Amino acid sequence: MGIGSSKRKGSNPITSINVAPLVDVCLVLVIIFMVTAPLIAQNGILVNSIKKEVGDKGQKSSQPEVETIYLKVTAKKIELNGSAIRLSKLSLKLRELLELNQEKTVYINAVGKVRYGRVVDVLDITRQSGARRLAMLNDQEGLLERTLVFRKKRR
Repeated sequence: MGIGSSKRKGSNPITSINVAPLVDVCLVLVIIFMVTAPLIAQNGILVNSIKKEVGDKGQKSSQPEVETIYLKVTAKKIELNGSAIRLSKLSLKLRELLELNQEKTVYINAVGKVRYGRVVDVLDITRQSGARRLAMLNDQEGLLERTLVFRKKRR
C-alpha cells in the first residue's frame, strides 16, 4: 500500500482549524506584553489644574507677600520675571530666586509657537534648580502677565 492508495470509506476531509497553536501564540504575546509594559511606562509630569481669577489691583491678599518667579518662554527668548535670560544662565538665577521663595513655585508661560522640546528643557532646568511646584499658565494674550506683580524681597 502506498501513501495515496488507502481509501477511507465514509470519511470527510478535515475542515476545522486546530486552535491549540493559535492559543499558544496568543498566550506568549500576552506574557510578552505583561513583562514589557512596566518597562515602557515613563514617569510623566503631574499636572494639577488651577483656576485663578485675576482680581482688582486695589484688593489686598491675605497671603504673605512672596517673590513671584515667572518664566515666559517664546520661540526666540526666555524671560525671567520680565527680563531676558539665556538658557545657560537660567539654572543659576533660578537657584538664587528659589532660595528666597518659601513656596518654591515657578510659573511658566509658553507663548506662541514654541517647540515642545524647548519647554521641556525649561521644565527640567526649573525642577533641577530646586522648584517643588511648577505652574503652567495658559496666557496667550498676556492678561495675567500684566496684572502679575513681581514683588522683590524688602531689605
